[in-house]
Amino acid sequence: MKRRSLIRHFIGEPSHDDPMERYGAGYDRVDLEIHGGKVSFIVPHDIPDDAVYESEWLERFVGCDVDLGDGYVLHITISGDFHGVDARIERMKEA
Repeated sequence: MKRRSLIRHFIGEPSHDDPMERYGAGYDRVDLEIHGGKVSFIVPHDIPDDAVYESEWLERFVGCDVDLGDGYVLHITISGDFHGVDARIERMKEA
């Protein structure tokens, strides 16, 4: 895990209307190493494998399960419909 002050991480010239001035003080940016995981999205059944990587398939649904190590998994679901984004961290049960 790497932490840095959000204000120190900001690059640029602050202004009075800058959200960093209003919200950045007192917050840190936390970077977590990724140990593995998977990304899922939905494509029509007749799409060949080499066309799966086209960005147009990311518009409907993207699901990510990211292994953060130490038994934690970050679940992110991005849905193009009214559901928006769901993100949560879960501690996996020990086997």
